[in-house]
Amino acid sequence: HDLLIGVLDPSLKSDSIYLKPFLQRLFDNMRQLSTLKTELNLDLSDILLPADICIPIGLLMNELCTNSLKHAKLEGDSALELSVRNDIVGNRFYLYYKDNGVLENKSDFNPSLGMFIIKSMVKQLKGEFKRSGNQYEFEFDLVKSK
Repeated sequence: HDLLIGVLDPSLKSDSIYLKPFLQRLFDNMRQLSTLKTELNLDLSDILLPADICIPIGLLMNELCTNSLKHAKLEGDSALELSVRNDIVGNRFYLYYKDNGVLENKSDFNPSLGMFIIKSMVKQLKGEFKRSGNQYEFEFDLVKSK
């Protein structure tokens, strides 16, 4: 909840959140909890999103960042690099996440609470996602269908 303070726009009648500062604060807080040396690359649009879209995005990114910080295997003294970027094409929103950790097991998803969270948030956004190794691509509409 503390992450939402300062990112909700009080001048708007509806609850809206600026995506970039919201995710910046989320990742900064997550990185402070880790002893790993990390680098963050956020290439995000300065977009104002409804809270019912932005909060599930935050939960997705929280889960992926937690996973990276917990499970990433790095070579030597390398820093863990977290990269997040987005594209917007019409009303379609694309969000990409990756880290530079070395995958030890390249098998498909194992059932876990984390994967349940990811699938649940994607379902809530009425979107889709793909995974290739430690790269994730999310796609959903910015306009909510009823």
